[in-house]
Amino acid sequence: MREAAGEAGGQAAAPVPPNPGKAGPIPWEDPHLPRLPALGRTLGELLFNPRGFFPRLGRHGWGEPLAFGLITGTAGLLAGFFWSLLLYAGASQGLGDYWGSQSQAVGTGLAVLLMVAAPAVTLGNLAFGAACLWGALALAGAGRDFAPAWRIYGYAQGAMVVGVIPVLGLPLAGLWVLVLVYLGVQTVCKTSGGRTLMILVLFLGLQVFWLVLLGGVLLALLGFLGFLLFLG
Repeated sequence: MREAAGEAGGQAAAPVPPNPGKAGPIPWEDPHLPRLPALGRTLGELLFNPRGFFPRLGRHGWGEPLAFGLITGTAGLLAGFFWSLLLYAGASQGLGDYWGSQSQAVGTGLAVLLMVAAPAVTLGNLAFGAACLWGALALAGAGRDFAPAWRIYGYAQGAMVVGVIPVLGLPLAGLWVLVLVYLGVQTVCKTSGGRTLMILVLFLGLQVFWLVLLGGVLLALLGFLGFLLFLG
């Protein structure tokens, strides 16, 4: 009887195996996986199981979220520019032969310029968005370390691949990025739902504030240059 009880107690005390869905690094940061399969697996987990993805994100590491955000963000922007070019070309056909051809030439040149600049735009968005998220976290008292904000915002760019959807792809991608930022902050920074929502509002408010400020400075600079040219 004692031996049976001992065996039963040993079975009850046996360690529970870890949850395989939360074990190990995220695929993109797994050195044993090839880059392309790692990218696909990370996108799948991020987009379809974010609550299982973010507990494995961690708070350290700069290069991986930079590369991931740059790849997915650029791909989403390029897809959105492509669909916009098709819509613009279709609308230009109703302007007549001369104006239609001129409009198509301008639109094509602008689209090519935007496509070439897409990686730089994505990189600027990564730096700007992560800085604003870091500021929101600091203002809300959720931490002053920049690395978690950088990692959350970098991996949230995975939602930009939704830009492949015609017409509505980029707006939907922007909304999905916000959802992933919300879930990432709540999971990584251990904040409540209400506090996370406040951080998201601060994050958007900081973006609007700095964009308006930079736009005002740019307009003032252009006005000053115009005034100098007028005097000359």
